[in-house]
Order: sequence, then C-alpha cells, then structure tokens
Amino acid sequence: MIAAVEAAGIHPPLKHLANSAAGLVLPDAHYHLVRLGIAMYGLPPSNEINWPITFRPAMTLKTRLARLRVLPAGASVGYGRTFIALAPTPIALVPVGYGDGYPRLCSNRGAMLVRGQRAPIVGRVSMDQSSLDVSGIDNVTQDDEVVVFGRQGEAEITAAEVAMWAETINYEIVTGLAARVPRVYLGGWSVTND
Repeated sequence: MIAAVEAAGIHPPLKHLANSAAGLVLPDAHYHLVRLGIAMYGLPPSNEINWPITFRPAMTLKTRLARLRVLPAGASVGYGRTFIALAPTPIALVPVGYGDGYPRLCSNRGAMLVRGQRAPIVGRVSMDQSSLDVSGIDNVTQDDEVVVFGRQGEAEITAAEVAMWAETINYEIVTGLAARVPRVYLGGWSVTND
C-alpha cells in the first residue's frame, strides 16, 4: 500500500501500520509510529501468541454489595425467573448491570469476587444490578467490596474471562464501560467529569 501511494506521487511524512500486536512482535511494521490499543490496558492482543512481555492489567472494576438477603426455596431472582432457589440461598445485590457496560450474556454464567471468593451471578444481569449467590462465603455483609473484574486477595477474574462468558473479546469489556461508571486514577492522575 505504501509503495502504491508513493508511486501515485503521494509521500506521507509519517507512516504507521503497527497496532499493539505488531508493536510487540513486528518491528518492520513500526515505521514512524506505533498505535498501542489493548496493550495500554495491560492486556494481550491475543491469547494465541507467546508474547515477549508479561502483561499486567491496568484496570479493575469494583463496586460494593448493596443488599444482602436470604432467598427462600422456590423463589426466583431477576427478569424471566431464570434462577429459582432450590434451597434457602444468600443473595447479594450489586449495583452493576448492562447500563454500566457489564454484558447481559454473563447472566447465570459469570461470577464476581466477594471476600476473595467467586460468587456466581444468578438470574439475569439487568440494567442497573446483578445478583450473586454468596453461599459458602463466610461473613458477607452489606457494603463489602465486590470485584467485577480484577484481583481480590489471591483470586482474580480477568477481562478475558468476562469476555468468554459474554461471547466477545477482552477489548469490548474494558472499552465498553459506560461514562456513568466513576473512574479513579492511581499514580498522580486526576479525574474530571467534563
């Protein structure tokens, strides 16, 4: 393409072909610029390549447990009654839903971290909230930290894992968060709401 453009008499002062993947493994494609995309999030462009670096996610999505209750046997959670408790089940309501950019396809198949343990999503992810089964997690209380993706203690849920549940790619998970989700930047950056 460059040869064709230059043969037509057009000589761009800057040439750029490399995205995150090419920036890491194809130095001949760098030319003057490299456009980092997903690598700036600390995520690999693909899980099918052995990359020359170790990626460390630059982003975590957290919230707080908004409500805790025991769902009686036979009761349901969420639209369409897609989850019905077979026995009394402690359910945690968290204020994260598809209005925040969390995929609805994670309904009844995803999980979030509560007290360093995976709590399965039960029922449908709705616009503003999701429900978690916190059975077997000791001492869960209202206002506990919930990690939607990221690390909590030794446990981790990655953006790639959320993407797998949602039948998409990690790019869509980290770039799809709605503007209404507050951002907190660590390391001297500031946050504005403009």
